[in-house]
Amino acid sequence: MLHRHLRRRGLLRVASHNIMDGLFLRDLCASYRRQQRGPHALHALCLQEVVPHAAPAIAAALGRNFAVATHSAAPRLALIYDRSRLRLRGLSVVMLPLLTRMLTFQPLYTRIEQRHAIVGRFRWRGVRRPRSKCGLALANFHLDTAGDNSNRATQLASLATAIDASRPASVVACGDTNCFSW
Repeated sequence: MLHRHLRRRGLLRVASHNIMDGLFLRDLCASYRRQQRGPHALHALCLQEVVPHAAPAIAAALGRNFAVATHSAAPRLALIYDRSRLRLRGLSVVMLPLLTRMLTFQPLYTRIEQRHAIVGRFRWRGVRRPRSKCGLALANFHLDTAGDNSNRATQLASLATAIDASRPASVVACGDTNCFSW
């Protein structure tokens, strides 16, 4: 009964996870299986640092209704979503502003690389909503490790502009911000 009530209200539980190249993929899948048995089961998951076969394995762990959306232009990002709730209408890639310079010590642990975001455009399934309000954009990003927080803020602003141009009714943006300081 509760499940039907939540479905009617249009609740969408989304999480984000940098899976660190799938280093502990077996343990991650077991953790996601346990998560789905609890009261806070996920409906969508944004993954960063995806490696081949990791996203399908995690989708299978979440349940049989889950599908994976990836784009060849940003293969290290994936959206996993519950097909009983969401219908994928399109997937696009946003190129984030390229870092122009690194701080002195940063070349020791990273390099300048083009960063992307993927944006899935969805329609709700099984939720009664007016047609004009049924669009959902789910954006997944992985911001620069190098540079500073002002660079990462510029990358987020660029993503927000790209999403705003499509005018979805609802937006969920999640990812790895790499916002930290020394």
